[in-house]
Amino acid sequence: WVSPALVASLMAISSIVGAYVLLPFRDEDWLRRGLLYWALITPPLFFGVSLVVVGLTIAAVMTIVLAPRHSAMLAPFYLLILFSAPPYVKATVPFPGLEQLLTLDYQQVVSLALFIPIAVINRREKRFGPERTASWVLVSIAVYCVIVSVLAMRETTVTNSLRSGVELGLSTWLLAYLLIKLGRTEGSTSKAFQALLAVAVVFSVMCIVIQIRSWNFYSFLDQSERIWKAGEYRFGILRTSVTVNTGLLGFVCGVGSIICLSNIVRMRSPRKVLLLFLMGLGCLVSLSRGAWLAAMLMVVLFYLLRSRRSNGTIAGYAIAACLLIAGVSWIWQGIAIESYDEFGTFSYRQEIYAASWQQFQAAPLLGAENYLASGRFDHLVQGEGIIDIVSVYLLIVLRNGIVGLAFYVLPFALVINGLLKVRKRATRQAGTEPLETSGILLAAIIGYMMFIGTTSDVSLVKEVGVILLALSASFIGAFPRRLPVNVSVRKPAG
Repeated sequence: WVSPALVASLMAISSIVGAYVLLPFRDEDWLRRGLLYWALITPPLFFGVSLVVVGLTIAAVMTIVLAPRHSAMLAPFYLLILFSAPPYVKATVPFPGLEQLLTLDYQQVVSLALFIPIAVINRREKRFGPERTASWVLVSIAVYCVIVSVLAMRETTVTNSLRSGVELGLSTWLLAYLLIKLGRTEGSTSKAFQALLAVAVVFSVMCIVIQIRSWNFYSFLDQSERIWKAGEYRFGILRTSVTVNTGLLGFVCGVGSIICLSNIVRMRSPRKVLLLFLMGLGCLVSLSRGAWLAAMLMVVLFYLLRSRRSNGTIAGYAIAACLLIAGVSWIWQGIAIESYDEFGTFSYRQEIYAASWQQFQAAPLLGAENYLASGRFDHLVQGEGIIDIVSVYLLIVLRNGIVGLAFYVLPFALVINGLLKVRKRATRQAGTEPLETSGILLAAIIGYMMFIGTTSDVSLVKEVGVILLALSASFIGAFPRRLPVNVSVRKPAG
């Protein structure tokens, strides 16, 4: 009898209160503002479903009003509020000439609302100068958006192709630009890590609230096996309040786990253990094998990368691990997986890759925008009338070919190369914080690149990748290229 909007609001508010009590940095102004924003924005967005434009306008006004006046606090506030509503909350721009060209979702509205304050606020603060990696990341993202828009013209109108390019640019390039600009102040990376941890804690507490109150729109308890299984999720409450799909929920909690394990966010052992338990719970109830593997990979990589081992030694460990995984996968192919695959997820993926290989051979270089009309995927339509391409890489190759995939991967390659250089210089320093930071970013990016190979491009998957890219590019620019040389002067005897 309770309306879904009311349940969503109650879940969001109770989870936010629980997260505020658990987090060790409650005195931070950006955290209070961000959590207050999250609690206040849920009712207008989800009660006024028929008036989405009004809800988005309220979101824009609240963003400007509650935004911290100190630029160093804007980045964590921005990251926190990005996750407070799903990207499916969107509406066309109600202006003549634009209603056919531009449809804005919640995240785009928030970015546009912060664009002017970010561009003009506190110019007198000490900022790090421009850095080549950040510039090339922004250029490569922009080129990818243009490629997607141009290639879309093959199958659709100019208006539709321009719309796809502009919307992709607002979701990716503008997000990267704002975070890179905000990340050029002292201590911004550690604040951003705190924000990501806060998001993960809110998500994990929300999972507990859902199970306690039996609001099992996200999952249900299978009485025969006594384990959680994915249930009525696609139209469920958790999608409304948590704003991420199941796999991304697990991945965000995985990132939160390595932030907890680091010394960047300092906390006492009992609190750290409790937060790690919550992160593990979030990964568990996500029921996403890709998220589980990504979380385990990130933890292992973080412990390797925070050490003073050389990049070559760590690369050797990584190659050995890949060979081990490949060997296990090869052996697994010889087992009758049908007996372990009650719902056909493995066999479905095999069929997806087989059909995709045939489609790739037909259009390898630039792909085909309307590849689903080729007839090669007709037998893969699910009960809901969709074909789930369970890999971001696969989706890009099918639509935009090798060219599109190359420009998609390019910014990740740029920041990984930059972070490895930073790590090499940081191993010569006495402090451990640069190693911790570079280790978190490298582990998160590599884990993300593995994770998107197992999930569709839905929810905030692409935005999370852009966030990691922008934080990495900012950190690379902030780290000094030349380390100070410590010269010890020995006093003469006597």
